[in-house]
Amino acid sequence: MEGRAGRAVGRAARPLVFLGQCRQTCGVPEVAPPFPESLCHRCEHKRDVKSARAWFLRCVKLEAKYAPQPVRACAAFSARGSEAPAAEE
Repeated sequence: MEGRAGRAVGRAARPLVFLGQCRQTCGVPEVAPPFPESLCHRCEHKRDVKSARAWFLRCVKLEAKYAPQPVRACAAFSARGSEAPAAEE
């Protein structure tokens, strides 16, 4: 038990485990993304915001950062890399 030396008082020191490592070693199943039918999952502007209890889809292009889900059409949509339609010659 040390005071303000940077250690928790009364607790055993535990190593930090990243969530991905815990899923591999602890057997915690992967969680499916929210609203899999949403157009956001195929967009290059989507960013996943995850917390211990929630998973949000954030758009870096829209003024309203968190669009109501599921998104069926969007003016800011831009297909991600390999999902972009092929250009016709």
